[in-house]
Amino acid sequence: MSNKFIENFKEDSWYKELCEEGQYIYVLIDKYHQYFSKQDKKYRRIVRTFRLLVLLFSMINTVVLGMKTIISDDGQIVTGLVLSALITFISAVSSYFNFEEYWMRNITIHIDLNILRDNFIFDAKIGRLSEKDTIEKYRKDLEDIQKKNIEYWKKSLKNIG
Repeated sequence: MSNKFIENFKEDSWYKELCEEGQYIYVLIDKYHQYFSKQDKKYRRIVRTFRLLVLLFSMINTVVLGMKTIISDDGQIVTGLVLSALITFISAVSSYFNFEEYWMRNITIHIDLNILRDNFIFDAKIGRLSEKDTIEKYRKDLEDIQKKNIEYWKKSLKNIG
């Protein structure tokens, strides 16, 4: 679905025809979807930047260490050590903060929210959300996604402490 469609959902007939609870549930689904979409982009950028920096510094290090006739031995050693230290630092930060795992978790939650949002809109368009039970099902599905995320962070905090 295009962002234009999603941004203007409050003007669509399927949204206007929802009861107050249905509108509230959809706004929550959309809010969490937008949040995890931003998180997904942020972590993707961080992971790719760290990987590219490690690759770049490794390539430069290899070139510097191979330039025996141009750079003095001492210059090669110092430059090689500095680049190796940078590579180690970036790798350690990436490993410590585990950005890649957070990114994968955000992707999973983002996909779950995409499915939930798309199913909600489909059910709203065909008039299936006029029943309170169906709206309650979506509320429980959203709550399950939230609880899984909370449980993950509780486990993570226990592992740290």
